[in-house]
Amino acid sequence: MTALSPRMDRTPRLCTPSAGPDRCADLSVVIPLHDKAPFIARTLASVEAQRPAPAEVVVIDDGSSDEGAALVERIAARSPLTIRLIRQDNRGVSAARNAGMRAARRDWIAFLDADDAYLPGALAAFERARRTVPGAEVIFGEVCHAAQDRSPAPELAEAPVLCVSDYFAHLVRGGPEITASSVMIRRGALIRAGGFPEGVTVGEDSDTWFRLGCEARFAYLPAPVARYHIADGASGWRAHQGEVPHWHQTFADWIARGRIALPRRRSAARFHAYSCLHAVIWQAKAGHRDLALAQLVQVDWQVAPKALWAKALVIAIAPWLLRAWLRLKLRRAAR
Repeated sequence: MTALSPRMDRTPRLCTPSAGPDRCADLSVVIPLHDKAPFIARTLASVEAQRPAPAEVVVIDDGSSDEGAALVERIAARSPLTIRLIRQDNRGVSAARNAGMRAARRDWIAFLDADDAYLPGALAAFERARRTVPGAEVIFGEVCHAAQDRSPAPELAEAPVLCVSDYFAHLVRGGPEITASSVMIRRGALIRAGGFPEGVTVGEDSDTWFRLGCEARFAYLPAPVARYHIADGASGWRAHQGEVPHWHQTFADWIARGRIALPRRRSAARFHAYSCLHAVIWQAKAGHRDLALAQLVQVDWQVAPKALWAKALVIAIAPWLLRAWLRLKLRRAAR
C-alpha cells in the first residue's frame, strides 16, 4: 500500500455563494482512465450535466494505449468544467485513484470509473445527504446496470437519506456495498484509511470501503446515482469468486494492531465471518469441498450469523454425508 501524506483536514463546506449556484466549491471528481476511449466522452458528459457541477475533474490516465487521453484533452478545451489530465505509467486502478486523491485540490472526492456515468442529480443528492447527516465522511448511493436496466432514471431529489453509523452492520443486514462510482468521500478520511491498496487486482475498492467502515460515519442514498456501462462479460470478477478477499488480510492486520475501535470491532468481526461463510458456500457449490471445509473451520462461529453458518455447514458437508450414507448402505446390501 502506498504511503500517503495527509494534508490539513478542514471542516467540510457546502456550496458557497462565491462558487455560483451551479458549482460546488469543495468537490473534486476523480476518474481513473485506462483504455476506455469509447466511453470517456459519455462519462465526462454525465459530469458536465450535473448541477451543482464539481469544482474540478481530475482524470488520471494510467498508461492508456488508446486515444482516451487525447480525447480528454479535446473535451477539456471546450468544456465549462475545469478538467485536469494527469498521465502516469500503467500501475493499476488503485494507483490511479491514489494519484487522483493526491492531486485533488478540494476537501471532498467523488470517484467515477471511466466507463460509467452519473445519473441526473447525482451530485446534488450527494450534497443533500451531506447536509442531512452532519459529520458523515462517506456518502454513497447505489448503481444500476445499463445492460440489465433500461428504465428511466429515478428522481434522486425524492430519495431519502439514511445515516449508517455502522457500515458492517449495514452489510450483514443485506444492505448494498459501496461501488467505486457511487461514492463521495472526505479527503482526510480517505487518507487516514490508507487510500486504495496497490497491487490488488480484485476487490481493491472493497478493501478501502471496509477500512473506512472501521472509523468513518456514512450517509446512504437508497437509490442509484450512477449507471454501469461495462459490456456483458467484460468484468473478470466472477473468475475470482470464492477467493479469500484482500479484506480478510486487512482485518487480521488491523485487529492485531488495534486499528479497529471497540464499538466497531464486534460488527467488523461479524461481517468478517459473514464474508467467510459466503466464500465457503461458493466454494462448496463450485465443488471445492476441501477448500470450503478448511475455511469453514476457521470461522468464528460465536460472532457469525447463526442461520448463515448452519447453511454453509450443510452445503459444505451434505455431499460428504450423502456419500458416506450410500457407502454404508451398499456395504450392508452386500452382506
